Order: sequence, then C-alpha cells, then structure tokens
Amino acid sequence: LESSKFELRDSSSLFSDVFAVKDEMELNLLKKASDVTCSVFNKHLKEEIMDIIDYDKKVKHEKLSSGCHAALQKSNLISGLDPDSLELCYDPIIQSGGKYNLKFSIESDDQVLHFGTIVCSMGVRYQSYCSNVIRSLMVNPTEEQSANYAYLHDLFEWAITQIKPGVKIADFCQSVQDKVSSEKPELSDNLIKTFGFVTGIEFRDSHQLLSVKSTGVFRQGMTLNFNIGFQNLPNKRGETNRDKQYALWIGDVIGVGVGENGSNMVYTLAAKRRPKSISLYIKEEEDEEEEDETEADGVVNSKDKSKNSSVNGTRSGSSRASGAEKRGLMNGDVSSAQELLGRGHRRAIIEQKTRSEQTAEEKRMNRRRELFEALVESSTNRLSGMKTDTGLDTKMKSSVAYKGAGQMPKEDDVRKLRLFVDKKYETIILPIFGLPTPFHISTIKNVSTSIEADYTYLRINFHHPGAVVSAKDAASFQNPEATYVKEMTYRASNLRRHGEATIPATNLNNTYRIIKEVLKRFRSREAEERERANLVEQDQLVVDHPKGAYRLKDLFIRPNIESKRITGASNAIMYGKKKQEDVQFYTEVGELTTDLSKTHSRLQDRDDLEAEQREREMREEIKAAFRSFVDKSEALARRYDLEFETPFRDLGFYGCPHRSTVFLMPTSTALISVTELPPFVVTLEEVEFVMLERVSLSIRTFDMVFVFKDYHRKPAMVNSIPSTALELVKEWLLFVDNIDYLWFSYTAIRLIITPVVLTPMWVATLSSMSVVLRSHK
Repeated sequence: LESSKFELRDSSSLFSDVFAVKDEMELNLLKKASDVTCSVFNKHLKEEIMDIIDYDKKVKHEKLSSGCHAALQKSNLISGLDPDSLELCYDPIIQSGGKYNLKFSIESDDQVLHFGTIVCSMGVRYQSYCSNVIRSLMVNPTEEQSANYAYLHDLFEWAITQIKPGVKIADFCQSVQDKVSSEKPELSDNLIKTFGFVTGIEFRDSHQLLSVKSTGVFRQGMTLNFNIGFQNLPNKRGETNRDKQYALWIGDVIGVGVGENGSNMVYTLAAKRRPKSISLYIKEEEDEEEEDETEADGVVNSKDKSKNSSVNGTRSGSSRASGAEKRGLMNGDVSSAQELLGRGHRRAIIEQKTRSEQTAEEKRMNRRRELFEALVESSTNRLSGMKTDTGLDTKMKSSVAYKGAGQMPKEDDVRKLRLFVDKKYETIILPIFGLPTPFHISTIKNVSTSIEADYTYLRINFHHPGAVVSAKDAASFQNPEATYVKEMTYRASNLRRHGEATIPATNLNNTYRIIKEVLKRFRSREAEERERANLVEQDQLVVDHPKGAYRLKDLFIRPNIESKRITGASNAIMYGKKKQEDVQFYTEVGELTTDLSKTHSRLQDRDDLEAEQREREMREEIKAAFRSFVDKSEALARRYDLEFETPFRDLGFYGCPHRSTVFLMPTSTALISVTELPPFVVTLEEVEFVMLERVSLSIRTFDMVFVFKDYHRKPAMVNSIPSTALELVKEWLLFVDNIDYLWFSYTAIRLIITPVVLTPMWVATLSSMSVVLRSHK
C-alpha cells in the first residue's frame, strides 16, 4: 500500500455512523437485553442491598458485584432467554462511602458497603447487543439530598424529551448545562461533562459521545446509553468521613424516535428511579426502644445476680455490681441497697418503660390529629356546596316524538283516525277528539288487551306523578304540577262488517303487539345506557409484540355473560351488555373424578401414586406459566409508566366482607381479597375515613367500616376481624403510603354510618370534632 501511494484514512467513524441506527430486529434484541438488566437489578442486586441494610451485614462492594454473575444464570430472571447468549457487559460497579467516580472504566473496590448513598451501574449483553442501567439508592436521605435527587430526576425526564431526530448533540448537551446553571447554579460545577454515548453491538462508541464537543446529530433509530449525574456533593449533616460527600447518578437505555408518535422509548424503565422508589428508610426509633427495653432487662438480671452473690458471699467474685455498690451495701447504705437489690430500681425501670409506651401512644395521637386536620379541611371544601338527596338533579329525560307537524307520518291509519305505531321515532299516535295525538313510547307504563262479548278493549297506562310513592320519585317529572293522562282505553268490534276484509279489532291487536315490541326494545336500550352512564373511558389499547405476544392457553373466564353482577372497585367495562367490575381468567388444575373401571389390584396403589405425581407436575407447570406471564406483562407495562401492585401478605388479616371469612391483604393503595368469590377490593384513595366498631377487651372480634368520599356510595364493611389484629390494622391505617390522608377512629359500639354522612350536618359534625381534638392538643 505504501508503494502504491494510496491515501490511508480511518474508517472507524464511518462504521460508527452505520452501526448507530438500529433496525426493528436489533431494537427487539436490545429490548430483551434491557429487560434482563432490569430484572437482575430489581430482583437480585437491589434485594441484596436491602437485605444487607435490614440485617446490618458487612459486605464488600466487589462481593456484591461478583454475585450478579451467578444471578444471571437464574431462570426466573432471564425470562426464558438462552443463558448462553447472555453475559455482563462489564463487572457491575457498586460505589458508596464518599468515594465516587462516575465512569464506566472503574471497578468495584474492596470497601464495605456504606449505608448512605449507593450508586449502582450494571449492564447485560444479549446476542451481542448491550444494555445498561444506573441507579442511586439513598438510605435515610436528608432533605437536601432528597431535593437534589428530585431535581436530578426532573432534569433527566426533561432531557429525554429534548432528544429528537435532527437535533445536534452538542446543542442538546449545552442546553442541559445551561438549564442547570440557570436553575441550580450551585450544582453546575458538580454536573458531569459527558452524558453518555451511543450503544449497541459496542457498549461504548467513542465516536458518538454525548458532550458539547460532539459533531454528530441525533437520528431516528439510535440507541443511547444516556445518563446524568452530580459528583462531589457535600453532605452538611455528615458525621463521619464516609458521610461528608456523596454523588447522584441515573441512566437508562433510550431509543430515539422509536416510540409512539415519534417519541423516545426508554427500555430500562422497569428499574424504577422515582424518588420514592430509591429512598430507603431505617426505623431507628423502634430499634432504640427495643434496645432500651433490652438494656432494662439486662439491668434487672444484673441486680438479681448481685443480690444472689451478696447473699451467698462475695468469694466467687461473680457479681457484676461495682466495688462502690458492694461497699455501700456492706456499710449499711440503705439507699444503695434498695437501688441495687430492692424494688426501687425495678419500679424505675417499669416507669421508664411506661413513659416510652406513652410516648409511642402520643406519637400515634399526633399522627391521628394531623390526619384529621387534613380530613376536615378536604371534606369541608368538597361539601360546602353539596346538596342532599332531595336536591339532586334527577329529572326524567324529556323525549320528543316529533319536532314539528311535518314529521308526522302520512299513513292511512293516521288519516282514518286509527291507532298507529311509528317504529322509526318510537311513537304511538292515538286519536283524541278527532285529532291524531303522538305519545312517545317512554311515556307508556304498560299496555293490556281484553275481550268482552263482541268487543276488544285496549288499555294504555301512562306514567304520571299521582302513581308514585315518595317525593323523590315525584320530582323525576319535568313539571309535576301539570295535568297528566293516567290511562286511555279504546274499544273495537270483533264482528266483521259487510264488505270489509278484516274486523275492526285487528287494528287494536296489531297496535298491542307492536307496542310490546317497541317498548321492550326501548327499555332494553335504556337499561344499557344506564349501565354505560358512569363508565370510565378506557385508553386506546397499545399493541406490543405483534409476532410473539404473551399468551396463556386453556383458560376460562368468570363471570359468564349472563351471570349476575358482582361487587368490585375497578372501573367497570361493558361485557355481555352489562357492566362488569371484576373479570377473572382461570384454568383447572385438578380433576374431581374417579375412574370406576379400574379393578382393585395390587398395582392400584402405584397407579394412584403416579396419578398424584402427574397432577403435582401439572400444577407446577401451570404455576410456572402464570408466573412467567405475569413477569413478562409487568415488565411490558412498566415501559408505559404502569405499575403492578403486589399485596403484603405479612400485613394480612382475616375478615368477613361478604358471607364467608377470607384473608385480606393490603397493597400500597388498596385492601384486597381476590382468591375467593365474590372479590373484595377497596381503593384507599376513594376512602375518606375508616371506623373501627365493637372495639372492646371483652369482644374477640371487631368490625371495620370504610366511608367513601362519595357519600352516596354505600360504605364497605369487613366484619369479624380478630382482636389480635387490631394493633396491626391501626399501624397500617396510620402509616399507609401514597395517600394524602386516611383518618380512622374506633368505638365500642356499632354505628349506623350511612344516615349520618348523607345529611348536611356531617360538615358541622366534622367541624365540632375538629374543635374537640384541638382542645386536647
């Protein structure tokens, strides 16, 4: 080449431009790699860190990093992918304890994990396509740390929206720096200089860096390892050297312009990065109380041992009392003796324990006061203009048969003053005083026919205010004081006249038949409209995985189309022309049958064992299929900012919401029981307060009533909750997450809540109760 005098040029940048844009198959592989990355982070690395914090273990960063290699081979984390095609892009990087370097070229050190700010970075490669996720976990963060992370998260979300095809990378990076300089100038020096790079077959494309010096532009189909971080941040409340400095770093894999309507797709959204998802809090107060109680018990045991040693002599030297205490006892110091041996010290310990219990109860009362203040304020604002049942707008819909005389039909029956039913406009035309008069079908209550002698009678009953019982029903008419037609009866002869083809009563018989048909169709449509009246408009379905959709086979659906309605708390959907709030898909896992053709031979027991073994294997296969379907669906839903809630079984308790006792489990936002029919689901955001009834030491069970913010909705009740679960229920109601306020109270009797909350005096009742609580502060 040198002799031929060819000009040599570096073509790596050209190949970099070619590989930067991915096609659909490449994006699918990168998405699978991102799913595995999020799964390993959520179900292994994050869980390991939380266990280390919970049990106060001493684990080094490098050990946490090496554990991710073994976790990558677990079948429950790789979602059915080929393990041989999976590998880590690099050794996961774990940093904590004040030493942070926000780069991918470093390795995890041998320092013990520090319970402060923990920065984690890891990535998985699937069939040569790389992914990456970066998260910062904060243990007991200060207000300043939480505020800085919240700003970083908002900045990260804003920056994703600014990445668009055709935008210069340098201009984008400069806009991020300018935004930080204008909004948070104190953090501008801590902002990292490079915001990531293009990723794909190569984990890091050095020719496609996201920095102000870059000369490239964003193109549709690019996949970015995008990250933003602040380093060398001071912690003003840090007590040790490892607490005085921290860093914040978050990053995701992003597909430029490959989402809906040309938006960006975040492939690693399943690894949550919102402030509430990465903040870990240790309840130190409870631990301190337990330690105080333990120390108190230790003092009692020590004094008892001192007493025994003193009585038996001090030769053995086994007493834990100090020499001064021994000398005081031997010299006849009564106060020292009582403090060492007598009841005075034990009484002091009991008083100290009682004071701690009173402090916990006071904390609970203070929390209830705060919740009640929020309840009173919110309820007063919402109910200030609310009407009672009698003031509600329940006027009957006015149905107009014809807007003008020109729409009247020109049929012979109308001109000859006979009864005629207009099916198109659902109107019956009756001759009254020689004039055809239209009545809409909605005004007709019922119709009947009878034959007496040689005549046929047609009786039409109309809706009118005089037939109702309550004032509420009377108010449903547009003008109750007007004059209404109660009923009308028409008669026609059954004798055929000379020269006529049919008898006169034929018109009445045809009218009766058609009225019944039109009335049935009208009422069916009205019932369906009432079912649809309060339906929540569903979002348009987003079709994903058109070729390899997640499926479960051989499923049944419950309820059936013609089954009765069951209760629930979800938004209802139309199913079989009825509103259904709970739809369940299930499969049979066993057969309740016996083969009578088998003879009772010696091999019968072996056959039974084999049948039981096959049934157990079938159950495991079905469980694995459902578990895989749920995991895949959950990972898919998180990309669209949807979350699946998992109930907390440890906080569950037994109760009777319907006719049978079931196991109720709380979630982050609800209380559910879905394993038995009918299901029971109460969304806590819809609940205003909870009343615990029949709370007494002499009763083994109590009841719980949920009063909804919509006072016209019947309160939900759970009966026969064991009294042993009372404290658990109180703690759950006091410190439930994701809810602005949820106040509760308890009483020894059973109250009738519904008549109270449906009256205007409820606001005054809340206000008076608020004054009482304030007076006890």
